[in-house]
Amino acid sequence: MTTTAAAVQLKRVFLSYAWENDEFRLWVKRFATRLRDDGVDARLDDWHLPRNGNIAEFMNREVREADWVLVLCSPGYQAKVRATEDGVRVAGVGWETRLLTSTLLVTNQNKVLAVLARGEWQTAAPDSLLGQVYFDLSRPETFEKQYAALLTAILGNEEKAPPLGALPRELTEESVGALRYDAGDEVEPVSRRPARLNRWARLRQEALAFLAIAVVLDLLLAWFVKATLTFAPHTFVEYCVMFSVVALVLAAAVRWLSIVIRRRRLARG
Repeated sequence: MTTTAAAVQLKRVFLSYAWENDEFRLWVKRFATRLRDDGVDARLDDWHLPRNGNIAEFMNREVREADWVLVLCSPGYQAKVRATEDGVRVAGVGWETRLLTSTLLVTNQNKVLAVLARGEWQTAAPDSLLGQVYFDLSRPETFEKQYAALLTAILGNEEKAPPLGALPRELTEESVGALRYDAGDEVEPVSRRPARLNRWARLRQEALAFLAIAVVLDLLLAWFVKATLTFAPHTFVEYCVMFSVVALVLAAAVRWLSIVIRRRRLARG
């Protein structure tokens, strides 16, 4: 056994079918042999039920210990199940038909995997399984593909959904957080703190932008005066200090004007 196969947990499968004829019983045996060749512990009455064994006890034990119950549907299976449900005594009805009407199966319906072994689904499946998804092994041309899908379901190797990621930041900023209080802090819900921190971040950005505009305006004013006044009684740095207040006022005006323009554009848009 390879490392990959050893890593997969051994699955125990109980096969339920109707004894229609020798040809079909041979097909069931070959099918069970294929499962066992692929590492599935397929349980079959011909192999695991002693000749003097009790059918009801064998059925209950196998269903209880199985990971999956494979119901091999065929026209004979449907006919025998319906006859049993109608209270008609049918010769040769085995534990397969009792299985579907037992209380144990009713409480373990999630264990059932339906397989179409012969015929058409509407005339082969018991009424309790007609609405269930099934694997069609009745046609040779599609057998291998359907068998691979069935084996995947038995081993639990179906494609899993990808893990959930984090919500986009714009959706989580205003979300309501869990109610928690830190000892010694003011009574403030933790859910409000991210919004408060975001406001402080925006204020810092506004202040930096304002100072940048003021510095640029101050440098431009000092350069203009230094360049236009031929006598230039002061140095460039002195002019920068002299015009710093004027630059701050002009920067405030520029920021205010930009806010007004942006609001008007948003109102028109």
